[in-house]
Amino acid sequence: MTVAYLADVYVLEPHRGKGLGLELVREMIDGERAPNVHWLLHTADAQHLYERLGFTLGPTRYPLMERSRTGGASSEAPQAAAG
Repeated sequence: MTVAYLADVYVLEPHRGKGLGLELVREMIDGERAPNVHWLLHTADAQHLYERLGFTLGPTRYPLMERSRTGGASSEAPQAAAG
């Protein structure tokens, strides 16, 4: 199985509300080139769009770690999910 990561999908303002983002993501995750792919998603908004495509909140199969852009130690505790 392949693991793929989706960070965010942007649609330019004049083209929003036409279903373009939904169809773009649907093609990426369900298209012919995406069989047996386990998708991970990192987004701060549009959760309703991703939920319509089967993404759910909850524990992941893989531990999640983050690193700040500065690369320094974070004051926040690392977030990890058991799978």
